[in-house]
Amino acid sequence: TVNGGWGKKQRQEMNRSFIRSQSLWEKYRQEYCKSASAGAEGVDGYSLIVLNCQANMAIRRIEEIKMVHPDLSDG
Repeated sequence: TVNGGWGKKQRQEMNRSFIRSQSLWEKYRQEYCKSASAGAEGVDGYSLIVLNCQANMAIRRIEEIKMVHPDLSDG
């Protein structure tokens, strides 16, 4: 069965590829936010600064995913 123009095999490979890329992105986000907030290390609220960075990046990532892979949530 073809779903959204993708055959089952292509869809499975796309999902595997997405999972790999998401894992790499999560590592990137962690390192980027540590680097971006390095100047605040040791300051009260440092953890909040890192978390805000991660949350903002996650929001942008969701927007990217919706643009590039709008059919990923179709099961």
